[in-house]
Amino acid sequence: METVIRDVITTFRQQHIQSEIFFFCRNDKMDKGWLEGIKYSCSFSNIRLGFLRRAKHIHALSKWLHDYQPDVVICIDVISCLYAAKARKKSGIDVPVFSWPHFSLDHKKHAEYITCADYHLAISSGIKQQMISRGVPESTINVIFNPVEAKNSVIPAPGEGETATFIYVGRMKFEGQKRVKDLLDGLSQVQGDWKLHVLGDGSDFEKCQAYGRGLNIDDRIVWYGWQQHPWKLVQQDIKK
Repeated sequence: METVIRDVITTFRQQHIQSEIFFFCRNDKMDKGWLEGIKYSCSFSNIRLGFLRRAKHIHALSKWLHDYQPDVVICIDVISCLYAAKARKKSGIDVPVFSWPHFSLDHKKHAEYITCADYHLAISSGIKQQMISRGVPESTINVIFNPVEAKNSVIPAPGEGETATFIYVGRMKFEGQKRVKDLLDGLSQVQGDWKLHVLGDGSDFEKCQAYGRGLNIDDRIVWYGWQQHPWKLVQQDIKK
């Protein structure tokens, strides 16, 4: 998701379109390496009461809207759609709100907040149908998919008799959208010599590691954590 957002902002910049990211955070622990050269603001709140935490974020966003005066607000998750709609009303700034969710709505809490946005960008036809099933008018949805950069390089597969090498590049979610649990369960049943290389971080990183230990396959897994240039690491450091 971070790569896609960065690529889009880079394209905006090339077309002389100004942009800024606004984050809702509980703390200041998120990795900011991918934000280099990108203008961003944050609203911090670790208030445990949900309605008070939301009020804090909505107030901060309404002030940002008033100061920044954007032409469009694009929300990358469903709760941000609610915040943006309420902040818009509070600030009095008449700005269209787009949703651009990067995860299945079937796995998101409060997915109904998607209807708080005026228009919608779906990265797949499946997410479009999930939007429609939650009451979003089809006329307000555009399926745009995610941008990708074409590459000519090929990662060679192991030859006969060599160790089977598996690579996971993505966010560490034990179940939910990514279901790293299923990957580990499946590999625990694989016969023969194999190795799994895991590139990525997330809220379930330690849980995934612990599950691998519980399956007695941790000696076959290499956990790299978040990598700014994952494919460079794959090509240079991971032997087939």
